[in-house]
Amino acid sequence: MYSDRVNVDLDELIDFRKRLIERADQLLDQKSKTERAIDEVAQTWKDEVFKKFESDFLQDVEEIKDLVEDLYWLDDPILQNYQQKLEVYLGNY
Repeated sequence: MYSDRVNVDLDELIDFRKRLIERADQLLDQKSKTERAIDEVAQTWKDEVFKKFESDFLQDVEEIKDLVEDLYWLDDPILQNYQQKLEVYLGNY
């Protein structure tokens, strides 16, 4: 028989939110490091292969930015609001 009940562990939700934001922050940090490395390489590597590489990388950067924005948006407001409602429901506020 199908049950419409949902079991949510508040501590697991809090941990998931924390890990989600940590991963998003790590993505941004790695993006910044890679951008700096590309800037350094650009000083000496100026052929067509590099231009293609740089163009592809810049496209990837935009996709990473979109992904990180989506991750932050998933956390706040969606998961944050859900956590707050659970805390109130469980009396843990």
